[in-house]
Amino acid sequence: MAYAIVKPDRIAATNQEALNRSVVSASAIENGSVFNLNSKSTVTGYGEVWTATWPTTGSLTGAWMAMSPEIVDVAAADGTKYRNINADPRNFTNSASAVLDAVKLQPGDVITLSSDAFTGAYAAGSTHATSAFQNWQLQWRDFDPGDALTLKYLSTTYIPIGSGSAFGDTRVAAYKLEVIRS
Repeated sequence: MAYAIVKPDRIAATNQEALNRSVVSASAIENGSVFNLNSKSTVTGYGEVWTATWPTTGSLTGAWMAMSPEIVDVAAADGTKYRNINADPRNFTNSASAVLDAVKLQPGDVITLSSDAFTGAYAAGSTHATSAFQNWQLQWRDFDPGDALTLKYLSTTYIPIGSGSAFGDTRVAAYKLEVIRS
């Protein structure tokens, strides 16, 4: 299974610590997933770790986005884990109950998301991507709903990745978007 890739082109969270959080979820979450942070974790030692919950009716704004470094763990037959020997970011996901990085997108931020970050395929005429009721992924829309995390479609592009033998020899379909409502 291929997981979403996020490329933070220009985001305010790069320079503002308050827009970054450590998060934990009961289920695995891909980078590019959106969620709400309504409470801190109750796990001992997790004092500044928040709990991710699905966006629900009335909470489609104020969403955060998973944006962890894409370091893939590979387990050997003896149970030993090796880090970052698989350079393909499509093989990375944030494991259930593991702490992940999240950012609070701001109006004006520009990001590129691979097609795996959306609930469905991009269709001509789609102008916006928004948070969705009880779904981690963004959904395409042909209008701005006015009441959700909303990103405006800028262009179709690609994200180059390496196969291990050459850098950039594979291109992943992606979309450049600008945040207009957070």
